[in-house]
Amino acid sequence: MTVAIIADGDMTFVWFSYIENSLPSSHEVLFTGDTEFKVASFREDTNAYTAAGNTDNLFLLPNQAGYCQDGTCLCFQGYSGKLCTESTNSSCRVTADSQPDICFDDAYPPLETTFSWMPCSLTEGDDYSCDCTPGYEGTRCERDIDDCVEVTCHYHGVCLDQVNYYRCHCYPGYTGYDCDRLLLDPCEPSPCVNGYCRLTGTGAFWCVCMAGFTGDLCDEILKPPCDDTTCIHGECDANKKCICDSGYQGDRCDTPVTICSLDPCQWGNCVVAGDTYRCLCFPGFTGQHCEHPIGRCPASSCVHGACFPASNRSFVCLCHSGYTGENCDVELDACVPDPCHFGTCFPVDGHYECLCPPGYTGHDCEVDMDLCSPSPCANGYCMDEGTDFVCVCPPKYSGRRCQYSIDHCDSSPCINGVCKHEFDGYFCACFPGYAGSRCDENINECASTPCLYGTCHDGVDFYHCICASGYTGISF
Repeated sequence: MTVAIIADGDMTFVWFSYIENSLPSSHEVLFTGDTEFKVASFREDTNAYTAAGNTDNLFLLPNQAGYCQDGTCLCFQGYSGKLCTESTNSSCRVTADSQPDICFDDAYPPLETTFSWMPCSLTEGDDYSCDCTPGYEGTRCERDIDDCVEVTCHYHGVCLDQVNYYRCHCYPGYTGYDCDRLLLDPCEPSPCVNGYCRLTGTGAFWCVCMAGFTGDLCDEILKPPCDDTTCIHGECDANKKCICDSGYQGDRCDTPVTICSLDPCQWGNCVVAGDTYRCLCFPGFTGQHCEHPIGRCPASSCVHGACFPASNRSFVCLCHSGYTGENCDVELDACVPDPCHFGTCFPVDGHYECLCPPGYTGHDCEVDMDLCSPSPCANGYCMDEGTDFVCVCPPKYSGRRCQYSIDHCDSSPCINGVCKHEFDGYFCACFPGYAGSRCDENINECASTPCLYGTCHDGVDFYHCICASGYTGISF
């Protein structure tokens, strides 16, 4: 019999080997010296074993994968585990530090992440399959199963995938594991100081401010809006016009007033010269302020304007507003281009006037009036539709201005029941024994003929049997 021994220099056996058929009908195995085991052989023909040392309580495992003695087993090469039930001759390996079998082989080196170390099960041949821990899938259990695939969090939150479970991150206003419970109404009491509180689709709220207020809680006073620009040195009035401070002028109150701002040159241009000014006169005029015409004008030379002689003995017509032409005889169309933003233009004596539609005001109909200021809705939310307003009424109110209460239960419509409010009406919760939309029908308990040998008398939520002669009982 041949025995293969693998040992270190101190003869402490560090490994074992299974030797095929040194004798045709025997197994030879080497046990480590730490366990009192010695070299032993087992003969299949006699179903007995012999050993070179202590063999008390020594037995072969049923799967013939190793020997055990006094509760300690030593496995043949190719097997591992406390009872030598796991094979190491396939793609499933045992790590050097005695960790459980893990799923990897030479073609699939182990990943660095911890979730790739999973229990391994042998299949046919040398193949293997990984028994994934809950929450993972894949050939080597490398994929985290998405637990949020079929989770909606009741559309009141966002699903966050975890390992083998999920967690719902709820929107404001909702709570619960699946965001299925509504928190207290954030609009009760209303946080909007000068406005109306409205719920959003996520359970939060937003404030609809009354005219003249702004801010998240409608707690800031809104300054009157001006045109596209702001008033640099002035204030904006209700018609969106800048009222300039003293010393400034212009649409934006951004132009300082100068000595020429008073337009001292009657028929010329004013030029600032230090602390004074001088006038550059138009042709045909002279004087310190260009106030003296040169020469004479022919009679009726300027139809709609003033005639001034020019230096070349001709004349110049300065036309009145709304007229043009060499002799000021051509009437301008004051409505071209259309100056009335949202209204209708009418020419009037060389200028124009605007007829504004409902909801707009101003010289050029450029100011959008706030039809909801002050709020015309007694018990509702006002919406400015441009030319008119619309009141959005809460439940139990109606009317153009939400001024009518529609509490259907005020009239006590439920004769034998309790009136309950619904969004668009009411319903009656009937007392026992009554039915109908107004609980005005007594349920006939005798309809099922409960009195077999007698006469049934109906009551309210009960019946009474008057039995025929010779019978007794509740229903006989």
